[in-house]
Amino acid sequence: MANTANSAVAEEIKNLFRKDDTQVGVTFRLMEDGIQKSSELVKLGGGKNPGVISHHKAIINSILNGSHPMNSSYVSIFARRSIDRFLATASDISPETKQVLLQRRLELLEIISDKSAIQNDAKELMIESEKLEDRLKRLSNAIYVYTFPTYYRAGVDGDLDIRWLKIGKTTTNVWQRIIDQNRQTSMPEDPIIIRVYHAQGIDLDETERKMQETLKRVKHEQSSARYTKSGKEWFATTEDSIDAIAELLNLEIIRFHE
Repeated sequence: MANTANSAVAEEIKNLFRKDDTQVGVTFRLMEDGIQKSSELVKLGGGKNPGVISHHKAIINSILNGSHPMNSSYVSIFARRSIDRFLATASDISPETKQVLLQRRLELLEIISDKSAIQNDAKELMIESEKLEDRLKRLSNAIYVYTFPTYYRAGVDGDLDIRWLKIGKTTTNVWQRIIDQNRQTSMPEDPIIIRVYHAQGIDLDETERKMQETLKRVKHEQSSARYTKSGKEWFATTEDSIDAIAELLNLEIIRFHE
């Protein structure tokens, strides 16, 4: 499916990345400066962990070279979103470059709806969630954030950074009870853990309350059961937003891909 653009078009696409103020743009500029190692890219602000850097590289390669991530609808969603942003904000791109970007957007849309790519993403999400679940079991005091694979993949109102997320706290076998409850309410998929926060001597009730109250105060939309189909106290927010609150509360953060 790759379709290599001519040098002029490729240079225009590179310029779009050079001006891009997202972390994908940061990753591109660092790589252009000769930094290729994921660990170095993380240290210099290209992404929060090697998994994120890997996604950024895949997005860049997809848009610049037409080498699309055939086994990942998730990465394809973000690559398509980057193209949409470029097309909406760049007024000086040539017709040739615009045509290449539109063609690659169509190719990405095919992957996004591909069942095998979606299944592969769901499998990867479950593997990462199980890793966090294992670490959660070894902590006596911790807060965790969970969601459903569909919520994680789809985003909210077309914004793929914003997801329906729910904050919980550890007690004995709490995660298994959450899974069982969702199965009893006929949810089509099991929930996944995407964050774990902890600190020595943490007050779970107070920490959970502070995190939820902060999200409410900064106007992150709070759901009712009719929105999420799985209960109240869900928030339309971002992982970075909750991480920022955790940092202010001096909590250690355990993320996906770590």
